Amino acid sequence: MTSKESIGEQHFPFGMEIPDSSLTDISEVKIDPALPVDERLEAYLKQIKNPYRYKDSGFTVTCAFTGERSLEECMAEYLCEKYGIQKRM
Repeated sequence: MTSKESIGEQHFPFGMEIPDSSLTDISEVKIDPALPVDERLEAYLKQIKNPYRYKDSGFTVTCAFTGERSLEECMAEYLCEKYGIQKRM
């Protein structure tokens, strides 16, 4: 999941060749809020399969990012905010 190619300042993950019909819809991802943070993140990644490219309500979402932080850091922050998870220091 950490493999990516750079185009200018944007970073695009490999896996763009996966057909849209094979992508997981994020609405089908179910996370048990009682699990510890690490297990919730692991469950999310196992269910979504490719966090860089997935479906959301019938739309294909392709993630690209710029800046100082990795996509993994951005996704962790997003999931923490979405599911009310306290970040560890």
